[in-house]
Amino acid sequence: MATSDDSHVVASSSSTSLSSQKDSLHRPELSPSSSLNLFSASSIDQLSSLARRTPGLNTLSAGAAAVLQYPPSDASERKRRIHASIQQVTTGIVLTAKLAFNDCSIGLYQVADHIQRKVPVIVEDKKRLRAMRTRVGTADSDITDARKVVADIEQIQSFQRISEMLKTSLDIIKKAKRT
Repeated sequence: MATSDDSHVVASSSSTSLSSQKDSLHRPELSPSSSLNLFSASSIDQLSSLARRTPGLNTLSAGAAAVLQYPPSDASERKRRIHASIQQVTTGIVLTAKLAFNDCSIGLYQVADHIQRKVPVIVEDKKRLRAMRTRVGTADSDITDARKVVADIEQIQSFQRISEMLKTSLDIIKKAKRT
């Protein structure tokens, strides 16, 4: 059963927590009604996937367990525990909101970082490929020219005549040695 003092503690702790977290969120301070609009506008799927990825982020259940586990001995102790539990839950909600809102921007940052790292490497590889392509083209044309020259050399009549003259010269030398 909540008294007016308890509701005052709840309202003051949530506004204190939100104002202390204002600088880290980079957002203006939220009133309790606008914070509900903030969370209703965010994607439930995104928050649930975030909760699945961070299993240690069970501040809601931890806060409830802290209140229910040990019955308070007096009203001031009960208020202190409720205030601590609310502070812990509020901190967890703010952390979850930060992670949920920054999840997309972190993904875009990683994509941009990947592009900035890989594009210069790809450009350098393309330049090396072009240079290699020109060297291979030059070597290919050199080989083609060499094949044509060798084929032309085989067809030259004077080389065939030289070959025949060498054979006849050798035959003449052999006959001269026999006699």
